Amino acid sequence: RVTVTLGSEVRAGDVLAVLSDPPACLALDQAYARLRTAELTLTARQITLAQAKADLHRAETLAARGSLSQSGLENAATTTRTAASSADLASAAIEEARIAAAIAAERVEALTIRAPFAGTVTRLNARPGAMILDRSDSIREEESLLTLTRMDNLAIEADVAERSIAGLMPGITAEAELDAAPGAPFPVR
Repeated sequence: RVTVTLGSEVRAGDVLAVLSDPPACLALDQAYARLRTAELTLTARQITLAQAKADLHRAETLAARGSLSQSGLENAATTTRTAASSADLASAAIEEARIAAAIAAERVEALTIRAPFAGTVTRLNARPGAMILDRSDSIREEESLLTLTRMDNLAIEADVAERSIAGLMPGITAEAELDAAPGAPFPVR
C-alpha cells in the first residue's frame, strides 16, 4: 500500500508505504500464541506449586505429631521443590516467548516505511502489488521505492542560454518548478 503520491509533502515519521509479508504476520501471530501458551502453563504450574506447598505443610504437621514417616515428609518436600522448579521454568519460557514476540513484532513494524525526515516525494517507484527486493539486494536508485527530498536546502541545476549568462549575478530571484511537482512553482534565489 502506497500512502503518498509524487509531490506529497510529508513530516518525519509519516507513513510512506506499507509492505505486505504474510509469513512475517503469521510469525507474529504464532509468537503471540506461544506467549499465551507459556502464560497458561505458568498459571497451571503455580496451581500445582500451591497444592504441593499445602501438602508439604500438612506433611510437616503430621510428621511433627509422629503420624507421618520421614520418607513421606521427604516425598512431600521433593514434590514441592519439583513444582517450584517447574514454575521457574514456565516463567523463563514466558520471558523467551516475550522476546520472540518482540522480534516478530519488530519485523512486522519494519514493513511500514516511514519518512526519516520532513520533505517532498520527488520520485515514486513504489506501486501497489509490486514485488520488491530487500534493500541489501537492491543497490540501484531506480529500484528504490521512492525518493524523499529536503526542500529547505535544495540545490537546483539549471541550463542557462549563453546570451543570458551576462545577466546572472548572486541574489537574482526566479521561480523553479520540479518535474516531480509540475504546476507548483516555488521562489528561488
